[in-house]
Amino acid sequence: MFISNIGVVDLSTKRLDSDFYRPDYIENDRLLSDHKVTTLSSCGKFFAGPFGSKLPSNLYLSKGVPLFRVGNVGLFEVDEGGFAYLDPIVHSELNSSEVVSGDLLIVKASVGEKICRVPESLPKANITQHIIAIRPNGKFDIDFVSVFLVCNYGRKQLERFSLGSIIQYLGINDARDVKLLDIGVNAQKYIGDKVRQAECLRDLAKTIETEVSEFHEQFVPDQSQLNYGRKTRRVDTSRMTDRFDAHFYPGVVDDYLSQSGINFHSLSSLCVDIFNGQTQGEQGGGVFVDQITVTNLSRSFVKGTPRRVIKPANDTKYTKSFDLLMCNAAHNKSYIGREFSYCHSERELLPSTEVMVIRVSTEKVPASFIRYYLLTKLGFVQVQSTIRGITAHSYPTDMAKLDIPLPNVPDSMREEWFECDQRMALAGHACELATLLTAGAKSIVEALIEDRLTEQQIILAQQSLDGGDDSLDREILSSLSSNKLGAVSAPLFTDLNQLYGLLAQCQQAED
Repeated sequence: MFISNIGVVDLSTKRLDSDFYRPDYIENDRLLSDHKVTTLSSCGKFFAGPFGSKLPSNLYLSKGVPLFRVGNVGLFEVDEGGFAYLDPIVHSELNSSEVVSGDLLIVKASVGEKICRVPESLPKANITQHIIAIRPNGKFDIDFVSVFLVCNYGRKQLERFSLGSIIQYLGINDARDVKLLDIGVNAQKYIGDKVRQAECLRDLAKTIETEVSEFHEQFVPDQSQLNYGRKTRRVDTSRMTDRFDAHFYPGVVDDYLSQSGINFHSLSSLCVDIFNGQTQGEQGGGVFVDQITVTNLSRSFVKGTPRRVIKPANDTKYTKSFDLLMCNAAHNKSYIGREFSYCHSERELLPSTEVMVIRVSTEKVPASFIRYYLLTKLGFVQVQSTIRGITAHSYPTDMAKLDIPLPNVPDSMREEWFECDQRMALAGHACELATLLTAGAKSIVEALIEDRLTEQQIILAQQSLDGGDDSLDREILSSLSSNKLGAVSAPLFTDLNQLYGLLAQCQQAED
C-alpha cells in the first residue's frame, strides 16, 4: 500500500490509475527532470506488428523473410536460432510492419528486458503484434536510446507506462511518452559505441565458433543418409546396460556404429567426471558463491548474471574451464540435449541440480569435439535416449554410457585439433566482454543521471578515442564496478588489455 500526494500539474489525463503515481515512479521522474530530457517519440516513427488474426501461425515457414517473435528479441542482441519465416508475398502484404537494419525493437510484455536493434545482417524482416518498432529519424543514436531504456531509470519508466496487474504490457501510445535523457551527440556516440563494440565481439565469437565446428565436422562420419525412423536394433550382450527399455537403444545408432568405420568409446571413458550440480538457497549468512541455472545456459556459452547463493559444504561441484553444461530436466523432453554450453574460464560457478556437468579428459579428446558431436542430429538422438520418467530427466549414469566416435586425427592436424578448445575459450571471453560492455554502458548512463559522472568527461573521452588515445576511455571503464560506477565492489573489467586486444581483432576483421 502507498500514498502519493500529486499536484494537479503532475496529473496525466491519460493515466488516472493509482499505480501510475507510485512514490518510486514519482521519485524516478523527479531525478530525470533535473536533467535535459525529451520524449521517446522524438526518436522516430513508432509501429507494431499486425494483430494475430492477420498473422496466424500457419503462415510460418522454414525459409523466407525472417519474422521477429518475442523469443528472437534479446537484450542488445538478436536470437536468430528460433526465427520463423514468411513468404515474400505475405511479407509484402504486411509491409506496414516491415523492419529494416537499424530499427529498434521493444518487446511489450518484457519491460526493460528484451530490447535490441535489427542488425545489418538482416536487411528486412517483420514483427508480431507483441513487439514495438522504432524507425530512427537520425536525431538520436539509437544504441544510446536502447541503453537508456534498459538502465534503471529507463526501465522504471517503461514499467510505469505499462498496463496490467499480472503481466505488464507496454502500449505503443504510452511508449511515446517515456522520457529520454537528452545529451550531446558525442556523449551519445560514446555510449552507443559500447553497444556496437559488444555486437562486434559477439560476431567475432560466432566466427570462431563456426570455424571450430567446421574443423571438427571433417572428423565426424556423415549422418545424412541414416534411417532415423528405424524401430528395431539387435544389441550385443556386451553392450547391454542396466537399462532394458528399447528407448535407450535407438536403432539408428547401431547403423552408425557399424557403417562409420571408426572407433567408438563410452562417454565416461573420455571424461574425468560427469555429475549434476547442487541447488543452494539465497537466504542466510555466511559465504556466498555464484550459481548458474538452466536459464544461464545457451547453445554456445554461459549467459546472464548468476544468482548469489550460500556456499555449500561440498566444494567438488564447481565448474572448470572446458566443462560442458547441459539441461538435465525439463517438462518438454525436447529441451534436453538441445544445447551444450561451453565453460570458457576458470571462474568457479556452482551449477544447480538441473544442470549436468560433463568434464572431458582434454588430454584424450578436445571438449569442443565432444560438444560438436553431441550437437549433431545423431548426438541429439542419443542424449534423448537417456531420458527417464514422465517428467523427463537425464542422469549422469546414463549419459556416461553413450557411444562417442573417437576419430583417427592425422599427426599433422592433432595440434590444431586440440587448440580448438583454446579457440572456443577465446570466443567465450569475447561473449563475456560483450555482456560487460553493455552492462558498463548502463552504469555510465546511470552515473550521468546521478551526477557521479559529467557529460563533459564522456565527451572528452570520445574526442580522445577519435584521436587514437584510449586513456580516458580506460579511466572510465576501470572505474566501473559490478554494481555501478564508483561503488565499492569488484571491478567490472578485470583485464582491460584483453578487451582492447579483442576489439583490435574485430577492427582487423572489418578492415
